[in-house]
Amino acid sequence: MIGIAARRSAVTRGWDEAKGGFHYTLDFDNKPAITHKIWWPATEAIGAAAFLNALQPDPFYEHWYRKVWDFSATHFIDPANGGWYPELGGDLKPIDRFFTGKPDIYHALQACLIPLFPATGSLMKAVESQ
Repeated sequence: MIGIAARRSAVTRGWDEAKGGFHYTLDFDNKPAITHKIWWPATEAIGAAAFLNALQPDPFYEHWYRKVWDFSATHFIDPANGGWYPELGGDLKPIDRFFTGKPDIYHALQACLIPLFPATGSLMKAVESQ
């Protein structure tokens, strides 16, 4: 299991302090290698922060849950057509570099569902029991 310090380091190193969002890739010196933003790391961070905060409440997890959701709601969510834009360029506008269209909804769905259910294990079991 990854320790608390490593989890915190990964989040803070990957976050673009100037523009927001996670850099897609860091190099071996922890410098941004691919700076545009991809939707699924944000959705995974939302779910992870919610889950970890439910297991062991911590202002750090709460802060990152809200910070990533705020960024995502402002930049990734497509209010006109629904779904999430899969990629944002340096100007935080949607681009088609690695993905075109709306490649999946399950990442975004998990970001929405994980915070709503107890952190007791399987999300699908929790949803199924409702």
